Amino acid sequence: MKSEMISRLGYLVAGIGVLLGVFSYIRYGALTIALGMAIFAFPFLKGNWRERRIEIIISAFIFVALITIAVVLPHSNV
Repeated sequence: MKSEMISRLGYLVAGIGVLLGVFSYIRYGALTIALGMAIFAFPFLKGNWRERRIEIIISAFIFVALITIAVVLPHSNV
């Protein structure tokens, strides 16, 4: 039950990141989506690593990619 709530919180945070990206806040959107992916993957690190390994690996790759995108994007004054 608790891990389901944490996963839903991760989806919510990632959704907020998508909305930030839609409204031209790409850097903050990427960081927020990365945070949502980290929150989503956190319960799986503790419990059933053997059963859900691919979800954690994909979440980790997306997390690193989004952080990289946020760092590489130039600053804008729009």
